[in-house]
Amino acid sequence: MTQLVTNDSLSYSYLNNVSDSGIGGYGFGPGSSGQVATKFIMTSPAAIEQVTVSFLFPSIPYNICIWDKSGADTPGTILYLSPVLNTVRGKFSYPLPLPINVTDTFYVGVRQ
Repeated sequence: MTQLVTNDSLSYSYLNNVSDSGIGGYGFGPGSSGQVATKFIMTSPAAIEQVTVSFLFPSIPYNICIWDKSGADTPGTILYLSPVLNTVRGKFSYPLPLPINVTDTFYVGVRQ
């Protein structure tokens, strides 16, 4: 697991631990569905302009989601839901059509 925080980028990745068999990562394989999200905590307001995701299996439909936090400190209201995309093996960067403004805690993830 790797976490990187810079002035203009937040990252949370299991990519370095994923083998070609998929062991060491997390998510959903072919024929499975669900959603997974990562929690980010900001100390000042920010705008999300791009989301980068990594997949092992290609050609699986998914959506990128951005949520605010609920009162129970879990993903709450959807702030952004991408159109249906198809996975590609490796990293894929998706530029958002408009920046999503966030403050405090928010979640970024995928639905498959």
